[in-house]
Formats: sequence, C-alpha cells, structure tokens
Amino acid sequence: MLAELIAAKEHAEESDRLKSAFLANISHEIRTPMNGILGFSALLKEAYLSGEEQAEYVDLIEQSGLRMLNLINDLIDISRIEAGETKLQITPTPVNKVLRDLQAFFIPAISKKKLQLHCAPGLPDTESIIETDSGKLAQILTNLIQNALKFTRTGTIDFGYTKQGFTLEFYVTDSGIGIPDSMQQTIFDRFRQVDNTLTRNHEGSGLGLSISKAYVTMLGGTIHVKSRECTGSTFSFTLP
Repeated sequence: MLAELIAAKEHAEESDRLKSAFLANISHEIRTPMNGILGFSALLKEAYLSGEEQAEYVDLIEQSGLRMLNLINDLIDISRIEAGETKLQITPTPVNKVLRDLQAFFIPAISKKKLQLHCAPGLPDTESIIETDSGKLAQILTNLIQNALKFTRTGTIDFGYTKQGFTLEFYVTDSGIGIPDSMQQTIFDRFRQVDNTLTRNHEGSGLGLSISKAYVTMLGGTIHVKSRECTGSTFSFTLP
C-alpha cells in the first residue's frame, strides 16, 4: 500500500509539472502571435511606407493570425474530447480524394521549405470509399503532416495508405529530426512534447498528436510511431 501511495504521489506531481509546462507554453504561444499582430498593425500606420513593406507587414499579420487560429482550434478540440462532446459523422468517404486535397493544401508550405511531398493512395478511386468520419480523417492526417513539416528541414514527406485485410493502414513518413526512444511511448499523451521548454525551436501547443490519437480511437483504429533520432519518423494508424 505504501508503494502504491508513493507511485500515486509521483504520478500526481508529474501531472502537475506537465500541466504547468503546458500552460506556460500556451501562454507563450498566445503572446507571440498577438505581439506580431499588434506590432505590425502599428507599423502599418506609419507614413511613407512602400508598397512592398505594406505587403510584407500584412503577410506577417496573416501568419500570426493563422497561428493563433490553429491554437484556438486545438484548445477547442481537446476541450470537447475531454468533455465527451465530440460526435462522429460517419458517411461514405472517398479516401483518395481526401489525400489529394491534403496534398494540394500543403504544396505551398512544402515548396517554401524546399521539401518534397509524395502521396501514395493504396487503392483505385472506385475501391477507396469507406464508411468513416471524413472530417476527422482529414484532421488526423493534417496534424501528422503538419508535424512532419515542422520537424523536417530537408528531404521528403511521404503519406498514403495500404489495405490490410479489413482495415486501411495510413502512414506519414518524414526525414526529420526524429523522436528519442524515451519519448515514443508518451508522445501521444496530453501535455507532452519532446521539448517542453520555452526556448524550444518549434512553435505549437503539442496537442495535435493527442487529438489525433483520440480521433483514431473513436473511429475504431490504433496509432503508432517508429522513429530514430536524426533520421526521421513514421506515424501510422489504422481505420476499419
């Protein structure tokens, strides 16, 4: 009983530490784009700005706004998941179209980082229609591709699926920085990031993977990661 009490105390302390780090990071993630929006909005009031400068400031304001919107969406999603209010909308879903739409969506960001994005549907269009929640599927893949894009400096990102019996196995593979062995079992947990410090090199709330895992589980599948540091990662998940 004493051992159980000690373990429970340590678990509670770890949860508190993770939540404190999460809240600190969220505050940082909110403050940074807000400072960008307010700062460049003030600069736009300056007289004698060139057209190029105005366009640059507007672009930076838009980027900060999108960063803020992504954070708010993640917080809303995780709140709904925690409250058990997330509903599934199961419809006939053309998987290949979902993949092609995502490829088109990410091409500008991929080109900006001078990476390559490869999409590999595992079935012909006529055989790739499954009963699932198309919005949740698209969001799972979006989260995984965004992660790959964030942590990949050079090389390629591949995504697609294969048919395994009565399931489809989706994957997103990158040539990025990889994940330490010690973090691969906990990377899907809420409040977990490989780097929880305020001085980390990559922005984000760290909620994308926990949201993805929750959606995969709701849809009747499982999600896994295989990774080696400095080599890359492969995230895979199954759907019936």
